[in-house]
Amino acid sequence: MEFLSMNEYLNQAKKIMLNNNCFYLAKDDDAVGEVASRMMMADHTWNGNSSRETWRYNQAWYAITKILKRNKKHKDTISLSTTIRHNSEGGRDVLLSDVIEHKETTDPRYTEICNIANKILSGKTLDCFNMYYKDGYTFQEIGDRLGFSKQRAEQCTKSANKQIKQWMLK
Repeated sequence: MEFLSMNEYLNQAKKIMLNNNCFYLAKDDDAVGEVASRMMMADHTWNGNSSRETWRYNQAWYAITKILKRNKKHKDTISLSTTIRHNSEGGRDVLLSDVIEHKETTDPRYTEICNIANKILSGKTLDCFNMYYKDGYTFQEIGDRLGFSKQRAEQCTKSANKQIKQWMLK
């Protein structure tokens, strides 16, 4: 039976996480290690009923879902504590919250995020983003002004964060 090196398992684990929009997990070394470990176990328990790659992927995805459930996070949730690579910071990682939540300053990072938002967001998603981060409205106030629920306002804002992060990771 042929096994991969530990680095190959780790790289495959990260790739599977990124391909399934689990960006914040792919940056968590413990989570990547847990998925890689599950993939190694998959190679040891492979019975030949399916392709080895399929078996390995299924076991990796099983580990990812366990982590997501344990962390009580949905795979599409983007936390403000997520680190992003930021060009105006010399290409180093910064927290998304550091960039977005300094609206009262003339922070160039905030200006860059707002420019990106105006470029890639549209409709209600852009409105929610601007009302929450620029104007300081609560989700309830945003929902009342735009004619939908507090939960929908929060969902739109999270969607905006996700789209901005994905755009910045390109």
